[in-house]
Amino acid sequence: MTGRAELIDLITDRLRTVLLMTPDEDLPPDRNYFELGLTSLQVIEVKEDLEASLGRRIDAAALYGRLTVADLADHLCEQPTATAPAVDPRKDLAAQLVRRLHSR
Repeated sequence: MTGRAELIDLITDRLRTVLLMTPDEDLPPDRNYFELGLTSLQVIEVKEDLEASLGRRIDAAALYGRLTVADLADHLCEQPTATAPAVDPRKDLAAQLVRRLHSR
């Protein structure tokens, strides 16, 4: 089981990578990640990274509905921890929609 502190570290690490931030740049767990410049396409990238790291599916709506690292970590802590196969990104409807919107 992954604890809240570990989830905060993992989510923060993934966001820093996607946002091209250095490890020493401040990313407070209570800061809205869209205010940092995260795009909807990057949300899908973070989602897929987290699914691969955690070995479980994460609903894309969870990232849109929880706008801070702390809120997302709390949500993931509340979810069942049974491992489920990560969704193939080609079959994830939310990911497909975002990709189509960005390709126009």
